[in-house]
Amino acid sequence: MAPTQAGRHPKRSMNRFGDFPYGPFLNAFNTLIGRMFLVVLATLLGSMLGTMTALRAWQGLWEGLFQVGMLSVGSLFYGIGFFAFPAILLFALGFVLWEWRLLYVLIPTVLMWANIHRTVRWTEFDSPLAQKMKALQSEISKSVQDSEQPAASP
Repeated sequence: MAPTQAGRHPKRSMNRFGDFPYGPFLNAFNTLIGRMFLVVLATLLGSMLGTMTALRAWQGLWEGLFQVGMLSVGSLFYGIGFFAFPAILLFALGFVLWEWRLLYVLIPTVLMWANIHRTVRWTEFDSPLAQKMKALQSEISKSVQDSEQPAASP
């Protein structure tokens, strides 16, 4: 098959990842603003996924999005946020300044997922306070069930 005017084979021209359907988006993401946007988006996505997997419910997606600030502060004390946030910051600087591959943006997603997942699991399920709240809740539900049953008449 003979090459076309641009020097590409007709069958291979749309198989290149940088061509039409993806090209404008890749060019936009390769700018400074696009790369910063990708890091912020990846961090938010990691927060959403971490909350969803920790709660084992779809509602965690929205809680992870809207409570990312509170969860991030909590993760400094209960999770691995003390290590994850500096790593995400260093990655963001390297990703923007040295123009690493766009696929590497999964690194802050995984870091934020692990951070938020551990934080939510600890505060909601595994901490001593959460265990005491579960025991108290079961005692309350047991007493409510006992009070709802009719008393036996002598």
